[in-house]
Amino acid sequence: MKNPALASPSPEPFAYSAVFESPLELHLAFFRDVSADVDFLLGLFERLMGRKAQSALEVQCGPAYYARALALRGLSCTAIDTREDFLSFARSLVAPAPVEFAREHPCNLSPRGPYDLVLLPLDSMAYFPDDAAVHAFLAGASRSMHDQSLLVIEANHPKDVGYIDYGVIYGGTAPSHPGRRVRAEWGVNAPRFDLLTGRVDTVIRITNQTGESETVREIKSAERVYFPRELTLLTQQSPLSICGFFGGYADHTLGWDDAVQVIALRKRTP
Repeated sequence: MKNPALASPSPEPFAYSAVFESPLELHLAFFRDVSADVDFLLGLFERLMGRKAQSALEVQCGPAYYARALALRGLSCTAIDTREDFLSFARSLVAPAPVEFAREHPCNLSPRGPYDLVLLPLDSMAYFPDDAAVHAFLAGASRSMHDQSLLVIEANHPKDVGYIDYGVIYGGTAPSHPGRRVRAEWGVNAPRFDLLTGRVDTVIRITNQTGESETVREIKSAERVYFPRELTLLTQQSPLSICGFFGGYADHTLGWDDAVQVIALRKRTP
């Protein structure tokens, strides 16, 4: 059942769509080449399912890096986000790759597809405030999956608990915006991990640099860190089961030295 508080045609901004003021700011903070990630995703799907993926859904897409890259590989792709300006910006980036866009909240996903791959990248997982929100997302994602689909989630590494080692995101340089960069620093308030809720009340400092000038602002953000055992227990109450925990978009089991964790799930067999 959908959450009535979120069931509206204009969903509240979620995850990084709530943190960054503009889609360009998010783009410059996270700008990266995802081709190696896509190689892993397509290889993992083929290895587990015994065939090639033909379609994908990117949830909370932001600039839609993954939907665009997968569409360029020939997949039929859809990308959703909670902000219309982010979707418009993503449309400007995906040409000539054909991608369908829609505005929707991750906790109120409409049945679509079904798709071979469903993706929740860029650690949007951290912004589900409680277990009920996680369950709502997993249930919604499963409605857009078939028995041979994969849901792949990127999440912060558990060692980032308390943001002790989270570090600074130095955005890449987008060729179409020379001389402008965005730096995002998490945990500038030295936050402490809440052992009971799994949440961190962090302050993010975002610095926009244009040539020699820069502007700085700070935003408060409540985020959550997930441990593999915790995610395993959460998914046991969902229609999905976990296929594996990976050390980023790489074909090895999550280890201490990895930067992020990537979790693969599929529909539970009766």
